Amino acid sequence: MVGTSILILGGLSLAFAVLLAFAARFFTVSEDPLVAKIEELLPGSNCGGCGAAGCRALAELLAARKVDPGICVASNAETNAKIAALTGQSVNLVEKRVAVLRCQGGRSRVKERFRYTGIPTCTVANLTAGGPKECLYGCLGYGDCLRACPFGAISLGEEGLPVIDEAKCVACGRCVAACPRRLVTLISRRQWTYVACSSRNKGKTVKDACPVGCIACGLCAKVTKSGAIVIEDNLPRMNYEKGQDFEEAVKRCPMHCFVVRFTPRTSSDAGSEPAAKA
Repeated sequence: MVGTSILILGGLSLAFAVLLAFAARFFTVSEDPLVAKIEELLPGSNCGGCGAAGCRALAELLAARKVDPGICVASNAETNAKIAALTGQSVNLVEKRVAVLRCQGGRSRVKERFRYTGIPTCTVANLTAGGPKECLYGCLGYGDCLRACPFGAISLGEEGLPVIDEAKCVACGRCVAACPRRLVTLISRRQWTYVACSSRNKGKTVKDACPVGCIACGLCAKVTKSGAIVIEDNLPRMNYEKGQDFEEAVKRCPMHCFVVRFTPRTSSDAGSEPAAKA
């Protein structure tokens, strides 16, 4: 009886082993060696800035010639050139971008409506009566963007606001997606200034909540001769393609809402960032 059981189990094991061997032989998927070569060149950060699920998925797309060799935001020009050589494609120049925070309302500037003692994340705090800050559009300062950044490009400053290290930022967009108030945005590295406010409230409400919030006075739009600034939803919208003559707007803003990333040497140089910043 026992011997029969052993024989049956042995026979079944042998049969399954043969079936598995045949399955492995006839249903195996051969891997393109080019995928492995490309994956070795990619940074391995799996940031998703290219739109793919990760570096492996991007390597497969690159090997299939479905995307541009320069699509990886974390790769440098040398790496992109190597990938292009492997795939037999040319690299199309992609404009470099950088993440910026559109808020200046730190601890010393914006009062709190209540003391928040819940889970210390921006997402949860934002769901708790709109967050503790007087400004319902401002940065909550719990670092969701910091934790989302795979490159260590974000830290929290003394004011409790994210500080973005432009040298480390590759504009992958993880921080943009992590912010529940969409205060982090990506701009071209050519853009020398931007508006660091996101409040859509009217002037008095903004002024009561934050000393550096935009009051939608419209002065910046009036003094920008190219018409590159318009006021929409109580905020300046800057059209960098239309012009870069924002010097007067920066100088005359009564609330000091503009942040200057770098100072252009001349008006014609306003659309080109210094090499050290690239």
